[in-house]
Amino acid sequence: MAFFLKKTNLKKGLYLQIYDSFYNPEKKNTSHKCIETLGYAQDLIDSGISDPIKYYSEVVSQMNLEA
Repeated sequence: MAFFLKKTNLKKGLYLQIYDSFYNPEKKNTSHKCIETLGYAQDLIDSGISDPIKYYSEVVSQMNLEA
């Protein structure tokens, strides 16, 4: 189990989500599951997070250490 920050470029802007990557024995391959939807980067900046990519990258690193 490993967490990662997914950054998607959409028409409205950069969209951030936290995903979990895990081994799926049925598919015999890795699968991904969305853990938390964070929203658009500009909306996060407007809410007071100056650098949302850096901030949530650190959150994901901490989640990986705890897992």
